[in-house]
Order: sequence, then structure tokens, then C-alpha cells
Amino acid sequence: MLKLKIERLDAKTFEPFGRVLARPDIPPAAAREDLDAWLGYSDLMGMEGGNPRIAYLQVRRNDLPLNQLERHCQAPEGFIPLEGSSVIIVAPISDPEDPDAFPDEDAVRAFLLDGSAGILLPRGSWHWAPYPITETATFLLLHDRDILDDIQIRKVGTYTLEL
Repeated sequence: MLKLKIERLDAKTFEPFGRVLARPDIPPAAAREDLDAWLGYSDLMGMEGGNPRIAYLQVRRNDLPLNQLERHCQAPEGFIPLEGSSVIIVAPISDPEDPDAFPDEDAVRAFLLDGSAGILLPRGSWHWAPYPITETATFLLLHDRDILDDIQIRKVGTYTLEL
């Protein structure tokens, strides 16, 4: 069984896999005494299509083996944690135009999603649904088109998580 060390999520270490969804490094578009707002967040994050869909996801802690990864070849996918802590398993992007592509198992990583930031996975990014550390974890999912018919799943080695 292969072990994955869970890493703190930050923009630099996550860059080969996608983008961290956190406060942009530019001035806010609107600012008042009580708030700052960065409008057009989906445009800043590189979402294609200009009309992201939002979905709600709840994941439950389970004993299923971590031995497969999926990707979406037509749409990026964002995960914004709302409640609970979890781990996202990722591997670098494979060519989304290659239907026979497999994830690079030597580059699989595990990142902690503790509610301080979300992530955006570009088209072709390998991942699996977040694995909760708490009993459940909830997310807003962002994507710019239907992803139910846009899933490729590949078996990989079995991983265990370690803090």
C-alpha cells in the first residue's frame, strides 16, 4: 500500500495541479468600511464560458480504498469548502484531448482542505472526491458546464493518508 503525506494547501505547491481559490492578489473591485468584494471571481480564476454552474456537495467519511482518480476533459471544476475538513487527492493534468490518458501515479499528492481556501482544477486534472477527516464535509462546486457525462475514471495504486 502506498502512503501519501497530507500537505498544507498553498498556491505555489498546488500550482502543478490547478489554482487555489482564495482572496485574489489584486485590489478589490468594491470596498466599504464593512466589506471588500472581488467581483467577477470566476473570470479571475480562469473559468471558461463566463457562466459557472454552482453545485452543493456533501461527502461522508468512509472506509473505501483510495485507488482511483477521475478527470473532466470538457470543464474545470472548483471546490469551495463550507463545513468540515477534508483531503483532496490530485495528480497533474493529462492532455484532455487524449481519451487514453492515465494519471502520473508518481506525482499523486494529497492536500488538506480546511475551509481557509478552495481550489480550481483545470480541464484534465486528475482528482478524487474530497475525503473527509471530519464525519462529513460540504462544498460548493463550480463548473462551467454539465460534468456528469464528462468523467473519466482510472484505477491507480491504493493509497493511505498520513498526517
